[in-house]
Amino acid sequence: MDKTYKEPVVPKNGMSEITYESPAITMKDYEKYRGKHVVIYKNEIISEGSSSVEAVAKALEKHPELKTEDLEITYIPFEETLILEVYI
Repeated sequence: MDKTYKEPVVPKNGMSEITYESPAITMKDYEKYRGKHVVIYKNEIISEGSSSVEAVAKALEKHPELKTEDLEITYIPFEETLILEVYI
């Protein structure tokens, strides 16, 4: 994974939404965690599980100082997915 952490971007239009850049998953991480839910903190995978609940529980057990809102949760599929847009 790209180890460069980027602070969240807060829009200046007064909205309370915070936008994060999605981390790039390396092929090594993809192979290791395929079919798993992973928890990412500062662009580093800190835990994995068969469900997002399990992955978050493991992350908070390892790092009790973190809050759930500090964590990014994603699923790494078994296979790469290609999404095509069809125009009729």
